[in-house]
Order: sequence, then structure tokens, then C-alpha cells
Amino acid sequence: MSLEVKIVKGNKALELLRDNTFMARWEELANQSPKVTVIQEPPFVKTWYYQYSNKYQPILVLGVDTNSKVVGLLPLALSIKEKYLTHAGAVQAEYHGWLCQSAYDQDFPIQALIAIKRKLGLKKWQWSWIPPKSKVNWLHSKALRKENIHVRIALHDAPVLDLSDEQKVARLQKNRSIKTKINRYKKKSGLYIERIKTKEKALQVFDVLSSQCDFRQMARYQSAPFANDKNKKPFYIERMNFPEHNHFTILWSNNTPLAFHFGACDSTTVYLGLTSYNPLEERNSPGGILMIKLMELLREEGYRYLDLTPGEEVFKQNYSNLRQKLYKPMFCFSKREKLIADLGHFTRKTIKNSLAFAGAEPGNVKNKLFGNIALLTKNPKVALSKMLRKLVLCLYMREVYSYYKLSVNDVSAINFQNAKRVKINNYEDLLLYNEANTGLSKTELLSQALGRFSSGEILFTIVENEVLVHYGWMTKGAKQNSFSDIDMVFNSHTNSIVLYNFFKDLNCSGQRLSMMIIHKMLTECIQHDREELLIRTSEESSSSIREIENIGFRFYRKFRRVKFLGFNRVKAYDQ
Repeated sequence: MSLEVKIVKGNKALELLRDNTFMARWEELANQSPKVTVIQEPPFVKTWYYQYSNKYQPILVLGVDTNSKVVGLLPLALSIKEKYLTHAGAVQAEYHGWLCQSAYDQDFPIQALIAIKRKLGLKKWQWSWIPPKSKVNWLHSKALRKENIHVRIALHDAPVLDLSDEQKVARLQKNRSIKTKINRYKKKSGLYIERIKTKEKALQVFDVLSSQCDFRQMARYQSAPFANDKNKKPFYIERMNFPEHNHFTILWSNNTPLAFHFGACDSTTVYLGLTSYNPLEERNSPGGILMIKLMELLREEGYRYLDLTPGEEVFKQNYSNLRQKLYKPMFCFSKREKLIADLGHFTRKTIKNSLAFAGAEPGNVKNKLFGNIALLTKNPKVALSKMLRKLVLCLYMREVYSYYKLSVNDVSAINFQNAKRVKINNYEDLLLYNEANTGLSKTELLSQALGRFSSGEILFTIVENEVLVHYGWMTKGAKQNSFSDIDMVFNSHTNSIVLYNFFKDLNCSGQRLSMMIIHKMLTECIQHDREELLIRTSEESSSSIREIENIGFRFYRKFRRVKFLGFNRVKAYDQ
């Protein structure tokens, strides 16, 4: 069959999006396709085009038959700034695919690639995963090699949960740990999952959800998706104009969003998309509870599958009972680019295997490496200063920390300052941390915070002019306190509360705010059934020592650590 490929860009592409006849044909192509198409259908693609019009130029690659009828469609976009080509949706599209009549399902993508090479002048083009149930024999076509288009293919067995498998569902629901935590939430504050179907309701909650997402992503992957992409929130909000194409659910506890999921859906399947949960609830497995409640809701609504989408996360493997083979192609438009791509793949694989053999986590190494590169690019003076400081500290470091104690009975007699500006467990404040003048990165700070929230510790913060200027932590004693920020261990005794890890922004002077936090902590301590308070301060903080001694704290114990050429010695001095 004869097929002509046309490439329509920019304003002409936008005109087609306003053409009712063309849009009807687009929907017709999607409806007749046996493969997964929801990410290539108008509700998703049009919304993304309009919300990202300041960053991407729309490109529609059309396959037209001899009767000038559109029989194939490949929705793409060109980055205005970086000039790279991507599918509509870019990284927010779980699958990168195309639509066409079944008779052209092999020929159209081949002819589209040839036209793209000739007219757009690319060196190579990386796709994401091709949609499930797509025909992929064309990836090995001689017609591509004849045009000097070389294909590298990554294969992946992606996880899927078949919700009709009663035994699998029952095993997941009977997980003892998750059941215990669900019952705990129900008794304490109620627990229910709600599907959001209106844009108005989405607007009411999305600021909270985006903060949850940014916190966890920054803590684990050095990325804040919503803070770094101002188009992201409007894109998700506008998708709610098509609730039948999107499955947005919130797990509520005590009228507060505990966790959420936002993914695309069609008539039979929900596709795992954006998920996160309240960092304060880290120890209660809110992500696991969300998966159980989402699974139950999908069964009630009549869905057959939960496509867990490609990824190596352990929870995806635990929840799946099916595997589907997916293809991720890279198209190199010359033999030279193919050779470079092969060499790059070999190098990455060798490094990954070497790190795994050495016991290092490749993902953590990658995150730290790219985080340092990003900082070096953004602020080279600060980055070089941090690197030099870390090098010096590797050779020699001396730290002295003292603990002071106060009886809880004496706290009530203290004349507290006005501490209304101090917030308790307001995790969003940590996202306003300025790492430029400190030795601790934001990722390290948030990662530590997740661990502390998981242990039930309490955060106190003060924010000024959208910058975190002070914070401190409070934890119950009667345990071994491992303070990661100074690499020391302190055994706090029974019936004590420990106040520690105080931070003050270097641009903030004076003790007024520091005392506000300490006074707020003391008011909270009264509510805990403990006898003594312990507070940690460094040797350099002479003004802080005077302040806490004025409150009534008395010296209890001192720790000194000396690190020299890799040797570490810690010594404790009692009162």
C-alpha cells in the first residue's frame, strides 16, 4: 500500500488540534488499535502540548494514504531550548508509541523514521518504552539499515498485577504488617481512599501532594519534580478535564492526604504513574497501604489490570503476577553514532557491574555524582569550596560536642518567649533549605529527615522570606542515638528527651530565633512523660551555651572526636 509521510510543526500542528475532523480521525485510530494507546490519545497529548507550549514545539508526523486520509499518527515535540526530539509527554509519558491502521502498523513507523532523519537532521533519538501489545518486527527492518538508521534495543520484563487473580489479591491483603497498620489508622483517625474526578477538587489538594512528591524525590533521587518544573502542576490539573482517562486517588487519614496516586487509565487498565506519601508517616508504610487500598478500589470499579510500568523497585516485583516484554529503542542515524552508543552502553554496564561487585549501590553513586556535577555547573565557587572542605576533613577533623541536662519539673517554671513562628513537623519547610553555605546537601538533609520521621522524631523549624533559617530535632531517650551528622553514638538514659542537630542559616544573625526554637521544644517536652531533657551543642557555640545555661541546663557529658588520615578516635568526658 502506498503511504506518504508528512511532518507538521508549530502553529500548523496547533491548527490541526483545533480541526474537529482531524481530531475525530485521531480518536478513530486510537479506538481501532489493539495496543495500549491512552498516552497517545488526544486528552493526554493535547493537554501536554498546551501546558508545555513555552518549552516544546509540537510536531505531528502523519501517514497519509492515496485518498489523503490520515492512516498513521506519531505525536512528537521539539525542545525549544535544547533542540532534542521527544514524544509528546516526554518523561511524563510512560510509553512512547504511535497510532495507525493495522494494515500500516509495520510500514508507518519505518517511513516516519526515514522522514524524520531526512527533514529534522538528528544524530540519534532515544525512545522510552514502546506501548504493550505493539508490533515491533519493524525494528529489525532492512529498510531502516538501507537508510543508515541503526537500532539499539533494550528489553525489559515489566510487571503487571492481574486483579482477577483471587489468590494473589488475597495474599497481598493478608500481609500482617500492612493489616496491623491499616487497623491502627482506622482506630486512630479513620482511613479511606477517594477517587478525585474534578479539577476543582484536584486544585484543593495538589499543593500538598506536590510537596510530598518533591520531598521524597529529592531525598532519594536529588530531584524535585514540581519545584523544578513549573508546568508540571498545571499539566496534572488540566488532565482532570478528562477524568475517564485519568485515575487520581488520595488515601485520607484524619482529613489529611496520607498518600496519593495519579496515573492514566483506559477501560481495562490503570497505569501506575505519579505516587508519593506524607514523609511524616514514613514508619507506617503509607505507600504499602495505598497499594492495597488502590488494588481494592480498582477491583470495585471493574478494572482488570494494574500496569506497574517498567522499573526495578522491589514493591513492583512483590505486587506483580504477570510479566510483559517491553522494548526501548534508540535510533542512531549513522554508523558512527551507533558505535558511540555501543561504547557508551558497554562502559555504563562495566561500571555498574564493578560497583555492584564492590558492594556499592549504583543508583546512589549516580545520584551523588550528578548532584555534584549539577552544583559545579550552577555555582562552581561553592562546589569547589565544598569539595576542598571535604578533602581537608578526610585528612584531619576535630569536633567537640557537649550535652547539657535539665529536669522536666523545672521546665514549667521557665518564662517562655513568644514562639508562634516555630512550626512543628512542617516537613515542607525543609524544602526551603539553602545548601549554598553549608556542608550538608539538601538531598542528605531530606534523606536524614526521612529516617528521623521513621523513628518518630519531631522537627522544629523557622522560615523567613521563603528560606529555612533555623531547625532542630527532638527525640525520646532510653535508646542508642546514632547522630549521622557527626558520626557519633550516644546512649541516652531512660525517661529522657534529647534535643539535637540544631541548624542556623549563616545569613541569619543573633540568638533570638535559636531561643524561640528551644523554648518551643521545652513547651512540647512538658507533654511527654519524661524526667530529664538533654540538649546537644558544639564547642564553637559559646553564645548558645550561655543561653541554655541561663535557662537552667547544666553540663552533663562531653564528646571529642579526632579524625586523622582515616583513623577515628572518640572520647567521652563525664561531669
